[in-house]
Amino acid sequence: MSITEIEISAPDIKVITEVNGHDQAPAARPYWQDRPCPSWCVYPEWHTNSDFPGERYHWGPNHTMTLTLAEPEIFRGREVGPDGEPLERYVSRPELTVYLQQEHGEYEARVAVSYDGKPEVRLTLAEARKLAEALSESVRAAAGPVLTSGPAAHAVSRPAKA
Repeated sequence: MSITEIEISAPDIKVITEVNGHDQAPAARPYWQDRPCPSWCVYPEWHTNSDFPGERYHWGPNHTMTLTLAEPEIFRGREVGPDGEPLERYVSRPELTVYLQQEHGEYEARVAVSYDGKPEVRLTLAEARKLAEALSESVRAAAGPVLTSGPAAHAVSRPAKA
């Protein structure tokens, strides 16, 4: 094992900066990171001097929800029973995951939406706001008006059928 040490002006203090060629200085930002991580970055300690350009990004926390109306994926085992059916089955829960990401040098973060672990759809913050507004408006419309008393409570209009 090769260890690189540098001495600091304080007596008897040595800082290990490299072990087997890998940067070991978590307190300092990597040379390529010209500003601190965004407050939402969940992996700031993973940024190192040895990151390749395609690895220089920030990730936010995952917000995952199970989609109860989506078809689950069914995995069948290899062994079959006497009836010809697989002995083992596994049913996956379809999930939607939303998180922030920002590559080094990008001006702003983007919102990534991934369905069941497949490649994500990336939205600008403006697009994500529009999507959030559209979802909120749809949920409000589906929930209908909240009327508790009076004549209007019994006269809720519904769209005419085409």
